[in-house]
Amino acid sequence: MTPDEIRARNWKSVETYFAEFTDTRADLFTEDALAVYPFCGDTPDVPGTRGRERIRETFAHGMKVFHPMEYVDVRISSTQDPDLFWAEATSRGKQHRDGEVIDVYNKYVFYFRFEDGRIAEMREYYNPILAMKANHCAFEMPGFFYRAPEKQP
Repeated sequence: MTPDEIRARNWKSVETYFAEFTDTRADLFTEDALAVYPFCGDTPDVPGTRGRERIRETFAHGMKVFHPMEYVDVRISSTQDPDLFWAEATSRGKQHRDGEVIDVYNKYVFYFRFEDGRIAEMREYYNPILAMKANHCAFEMPGFFYRAPEKQP
């Protein structure tokens, strides 16, 4: 395959990843894939999951907690390497926790690295402040971070 054909095939897989919030997304991954969630742990170790079936379990758990859930405003960016992609997305849906159902949303940046047409590594960076709000965690942010100024003409 040419680099353009590889890039097109992998681009389609990234589109498929965001198309539905289901555990079948695990089928896009290599058998020994790595899924990393840098903001999901409270230890110095980077939290993640290795292996397609463990990733499937992670997705299935997410479907129990967050449903319905969807990704919107997805923007995929390819790189010079046809096996590397970045994507931005917003999620919106409902979180079910301790008998409570709340509206949630978040902003993400994803990194995808492919091997032989399957995702070998995925990193999911999200806004931890929005996650803290959804889980009723107390925090304070300085006021100067609330809104970026508009671009001046």
